[in-house]
Amino acid sequence: MMGAMIRFAVVMALLPLAASAQEAPVEFDCLAEDGRAFRVELWQPSELGSPLHCVRGLDLDGVAACARQGGWGLSDPSNAPGELAGVVGRTSEALGAEGKFFARVGLSEFVASASRGVGMPLALEVHGITFWRMRMDLAGGEGTMFTRDGAVAFRCGGIEVGP
Repeated sequence: MMGAMIRFAVVMALLPLAASAQEAPVEFDCLAEDGRAFRVELWQPSELGSPLHCVRGLDLDGVAACARQGGWGLSDPSNAPGELAGVVGRTSEALGAEGKFFARVGLSEFVASASRGVGMPLALEVHGITFWRMRMDLAGGEGTMFTRDGAVAFRCGGIEVGP
């Protein structure tokens, strides 16, 4: 019994590592219930040293919608709308940026969020200029986008584009 519990604990401890292992690039063409079409791109090669997860085709108030796995993409929406200025791994490193985009691929879902305003990203849900987040099931391609105005469901179809 004790051996099984130890094996279970080891497997649970290693799950985050498995989820963060790099995969082949994948793209999802998506359509929201409100008619907006957009694309989710996962594990895209980048000159910034890490593959990026990006959401293309949505107006996120000038926030560049790309980040590395489990990290933040930084942008300056006022002076360079939609342009990625850099990527960082810790929330504390993203605090001073006007535009922030977080992305993470888990075992079964992709989650992302964008916020505009200097400060803690979670506080910007209430006090920031812009707030947006999404959750997408990787197996079925269904998901929901959330803003202060409410939730919008979407559906995606994916194609693997890498080796």
